[in-house]
Amino acid sequence: MSATVELGEELGIVPQISISENFIGSKEKNPKNVEPEKIQLGNLPIGTTVRIPNDPLKCECGEVRCEDLDRPATSHVLAEFSSAEEVEAAMRQIATTQHGAQEVIVGAGAMDKDALTDAARRVFGGGYRNESLEQVSLVYTNADTPLDELLAAMVRLTAGTKIAVHHAHSVGNTDELMLEDPHSRDQVLASYEHPPSMHPSYSGDAVSFVVQYYRREALVGLIGRALGRYDAHKEVLVHDDSQSEHDEWIEALNNTRYYLVHSGNQHEVRGYNRLTRMAASDTVVLLQDDDAPPADPVFVQQAWSLFRQHPKLALIGGLTGQIQGGPDTGRYGKQRARHVRQIPLMDSSRQPFMFVTWVNMGPFIIKRSVFLKVGSFQESFSCRGDPGIGFDYELGIRLWQHGYQVGLTIQGFRYHVGKTRTGGTRSSTAMKKRRDMLESRNTAFIKLLYRGFYVNHAPDGANRSPRANAMSLNSVCRAAKLPTLANRQLRAARG
Repeated sequence: MSATVELGEELGIVPQISISENFIGSKEKNPKNVEPEKIQLGNLPIGTTVRIPNDPLKCECGEVRCEDLDRPATSHVLAEFSSAEEVEAAMRQIATTQHGAQEVIVGAGAMDKDALTDAARRVFGGGYRNESLEQVSLVYTNADTPLDELLAAMVRLTAGTKIAVHHAHSVGNTDELMLEDPHSRDQVLASYEHPPSMHPSYSGDAVSFVVQYYRREALVGLIGRALGRYDAHKEVLVHDDSQSEHDEWIEALNNTRYYLVHSGNQHEVRGYNRLTRMAASDTVVLLQDDDAPPADPVFVQQAWSLFRQHPKLALIGGLTGQIQGGPDTGRYGKQRARHVRQIPLMDSSRQPFMFVTWVNMGPFIIKRSVFLKVGSFQESFSCRGDPGIGFDYELGIRLWQHGYQVGLTIQGFRYHVGKTRTGGTRSSTAMKKRRDMLESRNTAFIKLLYRGFYVNHAPDGANRSPRANAMSLNSVCRAAKLPTLANRQLRAARG
């Protein structure tokens, strides 16, 4: 089973492929008939987006599909423009002269967000979802961010097979535009890789904080100021999916290096993937917009220590995690419900830590290089604008399958602050129904993708399954066996 990989695997961006008897939708047809239930994600090219026949997801994309927008033919970076009129003229030329799906990343500078958003709608329309920023992203940053760092960040944000970087001075006046020719993704990335300064006075490890945000105005200042106070070599990247609270975010992040990216409601899976690509550090903390950070970033220091002690550790969760078979069967972590156990093991500094099969989102600390290598979050778990229920624990299973490890700690956040049970994906009966459908669909999808590697031996709940807990390691799946063996080594090391 194979597919032609045209884009750099180091970014986790590879072509679309569909599960069917002859891989309908792939760039390269497989000559043999393959039963869908025999296909595992680990057997496909890293990062492959998978679709299945008769999928209940039913993504109503129209002529321009999610995949076309997620993997555009060309990404255009617009740099050093000073007015919305100049940007609109450049976008109009892109729309009328380029073939295939196009993506535009605008270095917005001090330009008005609403004026740029209106320009994007006039040129590209609202798309099938009536989103002005369907094909356009607006990037705001500190006034003193060096141009080379801004350009490098915007180039990393792109997803196109080819990339063209257009400077205002090379475009000329609006009557006679001369856009730059696009070049291969790898070539452009290599040209714009520069070491970030972020915080010149700090010489330790670097960290990038990524926030996926959608209309939680009361938490903007709380999150922004907390992250800004951290004494670390850091940057904060906010994916503002609702294009709201623009001024509030800029005020809250004013004292730290930040990138505020406005996009058209792409939701969490794509938001996290895009800004993790954009991040300059190999340590990336993925935050949700209803999680309040602690006053002290001890959890980041612990993560750096754990990554050094366990070279294969690639993901650390801070909420809950599970093992679903064998002597370590259980749901562990932050005790916010009856059926969550305390983490029974410690790291070398006597802080709670253990290995688990998978962890629940919020927050995640990841090794960016590994995250991109194994393909990032699975974008086939949702259409644009949909929650990707299950995307978090699918990543954990995939990491173990590819030889990496997943851990769980207590990170000191206040979780689910605000009206989380009546907002977001639960804000209406229709949205709740859609969410439940996605959860059922993606759970079945994971079972299909990891058949032979992952089995939920505790379907009644990890902390309510004595039969699963009594299983020997020789009788459980590898997704349960591998973290259990890692915990044995952890216990032995701690005496």
